[in-house]
This record gives sequence, structure tokens and C-alpha cells, in this order.
Amino acid sequence: MPETPTKAEILRLQRAINWSYRQLKPFRENDMQAMQQYVGSHYSEHGSSKKVPFSLMELAISTYTQRLSGGRPRVLATTPHRQLKAQAAKLKRGINNLLEEIDFHETVAEVVQAAFFSMGILKTGLQVRGSMEWNGFMHDVTQPFADSVTLDNWVHDMAAARWDKIQFCGDRYCIDLEDGKDIFKHGDNLKALSYTGETQADRTNTLSKGSDYNREDYREQTEVWDVWDPRKNIIIVLAAGEGDMAVEENGEYIDVADWNGPERGPYRLLRFNPVRGNIMPVPPVGLWRDMHELANNIMRKLDRQARRQKSVYGVRPGGEPDGNTAMTANDGDMVKLMDPKNVTKLDFPGVDPQMLAFLIQLKNMASWLWGNLDALGGLSPQADTLGQDRLLSASASQRLVMMQNTVLTFTTGSVKGLGELLYTDPFIVLPQTKRYANIEVPVLWTPEDREADFIQYNFTIEPYSLQYRSPSERLETIRQTMLQIAAPFAQQMMGQGVDIDFEKLFRIIGEYTGMDEMNDIMIYTNPRHTEEGPVRAMQSPVTNRINTRVNRPGATSQGKDEAMVNNLMGFGQQPAQSAQMARPTG
Repeated sequence: MPETPTKAEILRLQRAINWSYRQLKPFRENDMQAMQQYVGSHYSEHGSSKKVPFSLMELAISTYTQRLSGGRPRVLATTPHRQLKAQAAKLKRGINNLLEEIDFHETVAEVVQAAFFSMGILKTGLQVRGSMEWNGFMHDVTQPFADSVTLDNWVHDMAAARWDKIQFCGDRYCIDLEDGKDIFKHGDNLKALSYTGETQADRTNTLSKGSDYNREDYREQTEVWDVWDPRKNIIIVLAAGEGDMAVEENGEYIDVADWNGPERGPYRLLRFNPVRGNIMPVPPVGLWRDMHELANNIMRKLDRQARRQKSVYGVRPGGEPDGNTAMTANDGDMVKLMDPKNVTKLDFPGVDPQMLAFLIQLKNMASWLWGNLDALGGLSPQADTLGQDRLLSASASQRLVMMQNTVLTFTTGSVKGLGELLYTDPFIVLPQTKRYANIEVPVLWTPEDREADFIQYNFTIEPYSLQYRSPSERLETIRQTMLQIAAPFAQQMMGQGVDIDFEKLFRIIGEYTGMDEMNDIMIYTNPRHTEEGPVRAMQSPVTNRINTRVNRPGATSQGKDEAMVNNLMGFGQQPAQSAQMARPTG
């Protein structure tokens, strides 16, 4: 049974939560304003109040998010104890199946994106309350779950200087009022949400749904907080408050339960730029936003200048006949004018060349300051040769390397927490399939199999599983393996009884290239027995090659921008420098 807090303790906790929630308000406001810049003015009525025609922020976030969390995490469970090898293999399969079932890769992507705006927050746990999926249709009863928590539904002890010094932390969520009354000990004290004011105007989900004023729900809703007390290691459920009050200050709790999960608690934080002596980090968007807004201010100004650009014709008093003659003439006509000076063309300037040059420089500065976005996003070649460009792309930014290490550590810890919940639960029985060569045998992973201490297993996330790999990249890996390993060592492979299944190879090629015709032109029959005898090494066919070196001038993105800026500023440059503006990049 959990240690039940007294009414005085609950009241002090509620007051501390409300104080910390108020201290987090500037961070929530910055998060909301940055999200408005991210979605732009055409997302909904509650997006940016101004046009965002040059969204550097969206470009950077989408590029980094794809680099950091574009793949599906896969787990390697190892153990130094030989007698636990079989159980480690079952644990690996169980965790990988769980990650697929709960769409863990999508949750990680949400957390990574949130870390760019403020900080990423992941909540893990085991749904044990009730007998239905009350916390969402992706939360099966008695199954571990992982949810992303937004900053506007989050609170932690703001008086603490380090995460391991906090006295409490928790998240707010919405559930059906009827479910809340059924599953919580004091659920009868919960109240239905009232939508008569702007109590939720500062939440990021209002970007799409707008105000809750006069909102109608299919089922009555209520909001509660799960608050973790690290010292007592308990989860306290509190009723949510209204307005700036995160929780009601009445000294009453809704429910209390022991936390039986990982020692670090149910929450994990993803922070890219920690600030010494503070829990809240400096998010990347906080450093990018000023330049993003400056570039868009200039872009909007250039837009107004372009709209004002026009050519009109003025007529002197008394010269109206000449004006009418010129106005009705077609292009290329010869007309008779009393005085050509009666009609004068007036040109109103458009885009300011210096302003446009400044915008181009801002774009280049943003790419440099934000970690070489051109190379990370594959927007344009950065070098004169393909090999050099691949080297630059591979080592484009140490900022990216740091972020990848941070995300890898975060994901490994999160998966380890899910694995501990899965391993230590005494009621979870998972059906699995064990393979012996080409034979599949169904087996069960029961609590009796999980007698060893969970700490005896080691966990690692495959480093490249977090990054998206396209079918063409996978096919290139297969091709390189066949050329560099299979072909040179074909004799040794055959001597050890290792054969290549060419049927599967061609099917994979057809699948990865999207060429269904491969299955039509290839006829697969029963394999024929090969003649026994000495195995001869494979030799490459004799071919003749003629290498012709072609000197074709190219252009890089930076070179073209530099030539454009010099031209706009009126600087003198060689004809060859000006000519590269018309050359294709690459």
C-alpha cells in the first residue's frame, strides 16, 4: 500500500505546483509564439498573425528531426551471463514488438521536435487502472506505454537547480469524467470541464481547435494531474484547476499509487542546450527565432516593394491627343505625335537590390549559424566533386553529432525503462516465434522465464536505426556487400556451405526499386543440383574501358549567392564570376 499523504502535505504540494506552474509561464508563451512562426499564417485562424514566406525555422526543424529520429528504434539486449543468453534474446524480441505496437518511433519524433521549441518530455508507465482503454485507444490495459507531454501540460519543481533535486514533477491530461469516477479512489470529487472562458488559450493545441468557448463534448471531460513524488516514490493524482491555477488548492487528492517502475521515475527529459544551474534549457528555436523573424520582415518588405513596382505614362497639359494616340497604338505601330515629349514614361522602382542582397546573406548566415543546413538537408552541393561533397555532408556539423548523441542516450534510457516495466510485470505473457534455420516454433515468454534481475541485462540502441534509410540506400548497401564481400570470398563461402539466395535477392531488388516487372521476367523453379568438383574462384569478365575527362564548369550554392550579391551591390567582377549565376548547381 502506498504511503498516503496528509491533507497538510497535499495542500503544500498544491501550492508548490501552482507556484512552479506560474514560473513556467514565460517558457510556455515562448513555446506558443515559436509554434505560431512554425505553422505560419495559413495553418488556421490562430497561427501567425503575419505572413511567413521565408520559413527558415521550418526548414531547420524538419531537417534536424529527420536526421535525429527518422527511423524506427531497434533494441539489442545483451548479457555477460551465458545462462541468460536465451532470455536476453526473448527480451529483445519482446521489447522490439512492444516498440512497434505502441508506435514508439512516432512518439520519439514528437519529443525530438518539442525539444527544438522548449524541451522534450516523455512519460512512460504501465496502464493498470481500470479494465478499458481509458487513456487512449493506443493504451492497452496492462501494457507499457510511452507518451509525449507538451510543455503547457507540464510542471516540475522550479526551485530545484538540478533534475535529480526536484521534489515533484507531473503532467496534466484529459479523460472522460465517467472513467475518472470509476478508476480513481476519490473520483467522485472530479468535476466536468466548463467551457465558458479562455482558460486554455495559451495551450498549443488551440492552434488548430481555437477557443474552447461554448465547446460541446460527446462525453463529459475532466482534467487531472499525475504528480510524481521522488522521495516517497508515489504517484499522486490531483484535480486540475482553472486559469493560472494548475491544481485546486483544497488539500484533497483524487488517488495515490506506488511507482513500481524505473528508479528515475516515469518522466524523461530531452534537452539539447542545458543551462548550468537550471533545469530549463535554451532551445534551438530560442536561438534561431530572431534571425528567422528578421529574414521574414525583410521578405515581407521586399514583397511590398515588388507589389509597388510599376510603369505609368504621364501626359503634359494640352498633350492629351498624343496621349490617346500612344495609348491606342499596338506594339510596334508607328504613330504620329505632335510632340513626343507630351508623353513621358514614369518607372517606380521595385525590389531594392541592397535589401535583396542582405536577405541572401541572411540565408547563408542562418545555414552557417544553425549547423550547415545546406549540407544537412542536401539542399545543394557544397563542393566541386561528389566525393568531397559526401565528406562535407558526413561531417557537416558537430552540432548534429552532439544532438544525435543526446537523442541516442535519451532513447536508450527510455527503452530501458519500457523494458523494465515489461520484464518486471508479473502478469504479462507474450507469444513469440523462435526460428531454427527455416523452421519457426511458437513459444511463450512468461513471468517464470524472467527470474533473473533486470539489471543483469545490458541495452543498446542500434545507432543507425534512429535515422531514416530509404529503399535506395538499403539497396546500395546490399550491392556494396555483394561486390566487396560476397564476390571476392565466394570460394570460401561455398567451402563453408554459405550460399546466396538469388531468388530473394531479385525479389528484394524488385521491391526496393518499385519494379514489379522483376517478378514477371524472372522465373523461379526448383534449384538444380550443381556438379560436384573443385570450386573455382570467380573471375571478373574481361572488359575494355576508356576514361574520358570532361572539364565542365559547375557552381555551388554559396558561389552563386556570392556572385548575385556582388551583382546587386554593383561591385565589379569578372565575366566568369557573373556567368556562374546561370549555371546549374552541381
